[in-house]
Amino acid sequence: MSHACTIGGEPVTLAWVQSSARAMRFRAGKIGENPAGLWTQLRDPVRGDYAAGVLLWLLAPADLHKRHETPDSLWESVTDEELPDVLAAIVGTLGDSIPPEAEKKSSSRKSPSPESNSD
Repeated sequence: MSHACTIGGEPVTLAWVQSSARAMRFRAGKIGENPAGLWTQLRDPVRGDYAAGVLLWLLAPADLHKRHETPDSLWESVTDEELPDVLAAIVGTLGDSIPPEAEKKSSSRKSPSPESNSD
C-alpha cells in the first residue's frame, strides 16, 4: 500500500515494497541507525522529530533521496503544513511493513490461565 504526502511542495509517495525495504536497510546501516529503535522514538517528545526525520530519509523514494544527502536536509524541506500528512505517511508505511500474522500473534497473546498450569 502506498501513502501520499507532500514534501517541499512536491507530491511524494511512500510505499513498503521489496526495493524500499532493501534501501531502508542499506541506508540505515550507512548512517548507523536502527529503524526499530527509531520507530519507538516517534512518540518521544525529545527525540520524536529526529526519529521522524531519519525514518523519512530511510523510506524516501530514490529520486527524493538523491536530492537530500542527509536526513536533516530532507526533514528541513518539510513545512509545518505538510508535517501531519508526512508523519501519517511514515507511520502508515512502517505499519505496512509488519506482516498481518505478526500483528495477530502479538495482539492475541494471553497469559496462561491457572487451569493450564495445574499439575
